[in-house]
Amino acid sequence: MLIKLFKFSLSSNTKRAFYEKLLIQFLWLTSLFSLLYVGVSFFIDYKPGVIAMIINFVIFATTLFLFLKRIISYKLTANLYIANACFVAITTCTYFSGGISSPVSPWLILVPIFSLLLLGVVPTTFYWLGVAMVLILTFGTLALSGYQFPTEYNLEFENSFTLLCYVGLAMILFIVTLIFETTKNRAFSAVEVKNQEIMESIQYAKGIQDSILPPDSFIKEHLPESFILYKPKEIVAGDFYWVDLKYIESQDKNSPFQREKIVYFAAADCTGHGVPGALVSMICNNALKRANAEKTALEPSEVLNRVLKIVIEQFSKTNQHMQDGMDVALCSFNTTTKELQFSGAINSLLIARKDSSEFEVIPGDRQPIGKSVEIKLFTNHTIQLNKGDSIYMSSDRFKDQFGGEDGNTMKKTEFRKTLFSVRNERMEKQKQLLEDAHNKWKGNLEQVDDICVLGMRVI
Repeated sequence: MLIKLFKFSLSSNTKRAFYEKLLIQFLWLTSLFSLLYVGVSFFIDYKPGVIAMIINFVIFATTLFLFLKRIISYKLTANLYIANACFVAITTCTYFSGGISSPVSPWLILVPIFSLLLLGVVPTTFYWLGVAMVLILTFGTLALSGYQFPTEYNLEFENSFTLLCYVGLAMILFIVTLIFETTKNRAFSAVEVKNQEIMESIQYAKGIQDSILPPDSFIKEHLPESFILYKPKEIVAGDFYWVDLKYIESQDKNSPFQREKIVYFAAADCTGHGVPGALVSMICNNALKRANAEKTALEPSEVLNRVLKIVIEQFSKTNQHMQDGMDVALCSFNTTTKELQFSGAINSLLIARKDSSEFEVIPGDRQPIGKSVEIKLFTNHTIQLNKGDSIYMSSDRFKDQFGGEDGNTMKKTEFRKTLFSVRNERMEKQKQLLEDAHNKWKGNLEQVDDICVLGMRVI
């Protein structure tokens, strides 16, 4: 479990560097132990041990050289390392020093341990565990059947040899664990530094993204009875809200106002969330600004038609096949005549009349802002609002949140029911009640995506 968690906490490059460094240190360590046990075997007149340990050292050294030169892969090197330790060193020395009763036989536990540390929880590790168990069972079965294993060392040193084998096993287990923990801690430290750098960059990016959102003071000045519930899933978001302002000459000659104010506002849901979604939102937000840059009052449908063209051109500059874009609900509201115009790409508009018993739903076109199989012009809807009427726009992700008693999504019906139930409250109260409803539904589950809900009441 430790290795599995550790693997998932590192990037692929960091994991590769960690395990390569670990394997190199294991090769150095066991090469030195091989030389040490050449001396021990020579001292106790254990000729098979001398030969096995020399061969073992040569294979370790050759494998290390080939790996450092990138001639053989990590996986092959690790398996050669384990096979060499298992068959050349441990199995050979066990057989020629008494079989299952040999002080070398407990070293077989190193075979699955090395595999677990170097390869992780993979089928190959269970293969090496099986090999170690089969060897132990084979030695044990032969001993029980009366087979006499050769003892090729000077028995005068039996106690010393046994002590050295157990001490050596304890030392190598300790050193291997120490190397693993030290290498792991260094890797984690490097990851923590990198994560800190990434978090600082994302926090800086959040400041940039926040700068494209209209200030609360601007929204309250031109949409005094309104709220925006904005909950990014991560630090930066793919959802965004947008407000723009234009003044036109009054069409009513009897009106005391020479100029009428048109407030444009939108709730947009861009592809993805987090950093990728935030980058798409920057492109789409800029497209909205460019599309509505003229001083004349454009219909929302015309704005979206222009936005669609800009976004497609922007993403066409890359050689990659990109399907990024946004779903958006866009309105223009004449604060003098109370006339609302709406156009939507996928997203709809909800209207709660002052004395109504349900929402009026104005659907958006089934076409996103982005590449589509068939591109059509967006539809424009004109609605006359009256004092006390409210309108709502949102991204789809509020209703997509998992939660409730059964862990299911809220769904569109439940979301609209919740929204309609709070329509008569003050706008700031509505925002708080919606956020409370979302948190209650979500419970301890993770937020699935960015959330953006915009509400406005006619005064």
